[in-house]
Amino acid sequence: MNPARDLDPRIAHFICPVAGKGDSDWVYSWVPIVGPMIGGAIAFALAKGVGIL
Repeated sequence: MNPARDLDPRIAHFICPVAGKGDSDWVYSWVPIVGPMIGGAIAFALAKGVGIL
């Protein structure tokens, strides 16, 4: 997941005035930001536990 590919267009959609545009759908906007952080923490813990780091 790349936060820039999901979050930046969502922010631009929220800011830009376009007639008849739909909702920016902020319900799951935290996933591309928090997901990689959690995945990185899990990968670090597993690598540390296995002895790679």
